[in-house]
Amino acid sequence: MLRDTIAPTMLQAGVRVNVVPSEATANLNIRMLPGHSIEELVGQFTKIVNDPQIKFQLAPDSGENAPPSELTTPLYKTIERLTAQEFPGAITVPMMGTGATDSAALRLHKVQAYGLEPFPMIESDSSRVHSDDERIPVDSFHKGVAFLYHVVSDFASTK
Repeated sequence: MLRDTIAPTMLQAGVRVNVVPSEATANLNIRMLPGHSIEELVGQFTKIVNDPQIKFQLAPDSGENAPPSELTTPLYKTIERLTAQEFPGAITVPMMGTGATDSAALRLHKVQAYGLEPFPMIESDSSRVHSDDERIPVDSFHKGVAFLYHVVSDFASTK
């Protein structure tokens, strides 16, 4: 969530344990920070590997590189102000989500998009995400929903 990440997720080669494969493929799951270029990264791969027999190609569904959302918009300033009011001592910081969102598609069309997770949780709450015991405390849910309501109503009243 702080840098571009690369993880090999699928490797394929050979048909038998005693036969040297004539071809091998590797799929890499690459997560890029907003504003970073996948084409530049592939260029770096090519340069580092320096072997014409190894080719890098992007999957057809690789997506486009979306710009980051601005941190100076009236909406972001509203989020910052209300965060300080409703969560004393907390600061508003951009965070890259590790899951899929539609934010990139919106940002490609110059829509400033901000994902908010205003649900106070302790580590044991966070560790249950996507488990068969996933849940957040009811008080956290109420506080988060109230915060989202305040952000939307406050921002809408300034328009």
